[in-house]
Amino acid sequence: MPKAIIDLIIKSMIKKLPRGFASPIILLVVGLIVGIAATFLYFQLKPKPTTPSQTTQTEQTSTLTSSPKAFAQQATDETASWKTYTNTQYGFSFQFPSEWFNYDNPNNPSRVAVGFYPNGETPNPGEADYPTNALLSIEISDFKQSASEFENTASQTAGYQKTLTIAGYPAIQTQIKTFKQYYIKFSSSNVLILTTYTADAGSKLDTIVSLIKFTNH
Repeated sequence: MPKAIIDLIIKSMIKKLPRGFASPIILLVVGLIVGIAATFLYFQLKPKPTTPSQTTQTEQTSTLTSSPKAFAQQATDETASWKTYTNTQYGFSFQFPSEWFNYDNPNNPSRVAVGFYPNGETPNPGEADYPTNALLSIEISDFKQSASEFENTASQTAGYQKTLTIAGYPAIQTQIKTFKQYYIKFSSSNVLILTTYTADAGSKLDTIVSLIKFTNH
């Protein structure tokens, strides 16, 4: 409000008041004007809330959203230093963590029975009263039924979780406590069984079987 108009209003009010009332009224009006001006300045100078910048929003979105390509890259990075186990007799290979080493079980010379142990430890294939210290073991089991019979009886397997396909072959996943297994029916008469014995090794088994390759079938 222009100062000239304010002065005019004040003078008009003073003229209409009895003598003696002028000073209090002036003080009241002045105080009112000062209060209005202070309120006006407060709202003008009050910091306004800012909205996140486009860059910040983009960064948050990137953090929360990962593309399939990113997951694939992560899996590749995880296995980049892994070793490769190859079995030429049955024609399959897979990668396993570099901190493990493989050791053939001498108690089963006529069958594939391989244990994978922590580096630096003495292999113990395990007996009835002495559990193995292997993290992973593989073996070939005879199974002459057809692939359809294998799948139809899958749910009867102890610890059955699901039926799936691995490298183009029917497979079964089971788990009993920390013992996790995959059964892969890769030929007309054989099943490849992979077993892990600890929770940590079991968490790697999914990646191991996802990278398995069969070459003779």
